[in-house]
Amino acid sequence: MSDNAYLLASKQWYETPALAPVRSDFQDEVRSHLPESGWQIRRNDIWLQVDSFVDQVPEQGFKIHVSSIPDCAKALLGLVTRACVARGISFKCAAGPELLAFQNGKNRDRGGGGKFITIYPPSHESFLDLLETLYQETAGEDFVGPYILSDRRYKDSRVLYYRYGGMKVRKRLMADGLEVALLVGPDGGEVKDLRQAFFSLPPWVEDPFEETDEEEGSVIGGSFEVTAMISATNRGGVYEALDLDSGSTVVIKEARPHVHRTTRGTATIDSHSLLEHEYDVLRHLDGLDCTVRAIKLFKEWEHLFMAEEKVQGIMLRTAAGRAEDLWLPYARNGMSFEDIQPKFYRLGKSLLDAVEAIHARGVIISDLSTNNVMVDPDSWDVRLIDFEAAIRVGKDEHMMPALSKWTTPGYVRKQRIASGVVTFDDDYYAASRVLLNTLVPTGALSALNPDCHATFIGFLLDVGVPEWVADLIEATAAGDVSSARAALAHPNV
Repeated sequence: MSDNAYLLASKQWYETPALAPVRSDFQDEVRSHLPESGWQIRRNDIWLQVDSFVDQVPEQGFKIHVSSIPDCAKALLGLVTRACVARGISFKCAAGPELLAFQNGKNRDRGGGGKFITIYPPSHESFLDLLETLYQETAGEDFVGPYILSDRRYKDSRVLYYRYGGMKVRKRLMADGLEVALLVGPDGGEVKDLRQAFFSLPPWVEDPFEETDEEEGSVIGGSFEVTAMISATNRGGVYEALDLDSGSTVVIKEARPHVHRTTRGTATIDSHSLLEHEYDVLRHLDGLDCTVRAIKLFKEWEHLFMAEEKVQGIMLRTAAGRAEDLWLPYARNGMSFEDIQPKFYRLGKSLLDAVEAIHARGVIISDLSTNNVMVDPDSWDVRLIDFEAAIRVGKDEHMMPALSKWTTPGYVRKQRIASGVVTFDDDYYAASRVLLNTLVPTGALSALNPDCHATFIGFLLDVGVPEWVADLIEATAAGDVSSARAALAHPNV
């Protein structure tokens, strides 16, 4: 289970997911289809476990997984419950709509993402029977859900998947302190029961449907040859690719359907709509030298992709931590602030220029942090990336209730958290946190205490950081651009 699961019950402390509060929607739906006796419902971490007293769950075998978006979850759960009750087969489901959203979210580990219901057929024959029955009963209905990466899709269903794995807990504590799930082979030997981001079978198990994986090519979108993976989440991957038409290196962002879905106000957004939105924003900003250029939006199989230019440079979070650029009052590296002052000045001016230029196009960046500021490691000029949460004034206000929630802790004003409204001043506040974090990495501490920046600025002044730096950070935080410019015009800079 990913670390994010332990933040479901509390935003400040790690807690067991079993304590996460949920609405009773799914439990009420299951209970409405259960007989008066012979069944038990209990909470098990993020799951609602529904056990038949007569069912004999095997140690391991083929499991059925059902995925769903929130819109059709209750109807699908009712259908599955009735089918399982008729056969006396135990199953589990996400304990509530909030936990289904977690299962389908960007931060869910890719091996577990998308799983709404897990069914434990007691035999291979019951597995085949129930899977086909569910296929027939869901065919023709508007049931859709995220593709479950660890599984194989059954026929052309958009919600039914299967994989071979353990059904009862069989784990071993390894030397590194981690518990590993295990399967037992025909010879009695144990192998790891891996939930990976692709379908795989133990060596002694054959696919009962004799499916074969088609050979996947590395060229997508007609002209982009994928050469490397940069990162991957449940939402999709980010890849480096060669544009065969131009010969240039590009970055490809992927969006898997029905993942990262949320409804706030009148807007429902998911990974697809967010990528489409980012493409539209980047096209709107086309021509600015402080943003990345969008090249193409295209669909490959069921996934949406965006090709954009590869920005030369490194992430500011990384650049600010390099030994030659690190200046902390408590770092005994023999440096003084004067050693990095030219770089910090260039960063401040370039960042302020970028924010003003983007605002001049009528765009609120909305989510600005050291994670989406790229810098030239020599000049410290900046370029901004990741505009999925950006808002075009006069066009995207209907998306604001949803987009305003996409933030980086420590870079958000208290007023925005309280109101759910994003303004140009919010970008300036975030820019001030970016500048402060290159000197003292306060990070998410500001999310716990939004006023802590005053303490850190005072500390910096006490140890010799010039006043123009404090003036720049504070004026930027207040959205006072003229005063920020005046600070940058200090004669000693």
